[in-house]
Amino acid sequence: MANHKHLTLSDRIIIEKGLNNNSSRKFMADNLGMDKSSICKEIKNHSFFKRFSRSGVSSCGTYD
Repeated sequence: MANHKHLTLSDRIIIEKGLNNNSSRKFMADNLGMDKSSICKEIKNHSFFKRFSRSGVSSCGTYD
C-alpha cells in the first residue's frame, strides 16, 4: 500500500481512465498499490456526474 494519505493528481487521472474503460475497482486499486475501499471512497466523494440507472433514466428523477 502507498505511504501517502492523499491521492495525487496522477492517481486521480488513472482512476478516471479506469472508469472510462469500465475497469474494476480492484484492478485500479492493484495498479495504484492501494486498497479497493480507497478507490471506492475517492469515486464516491469526488464524483460530480449525474448517475443513471441501467435504463438510462435518472433514478432520482420525478415521475410524470
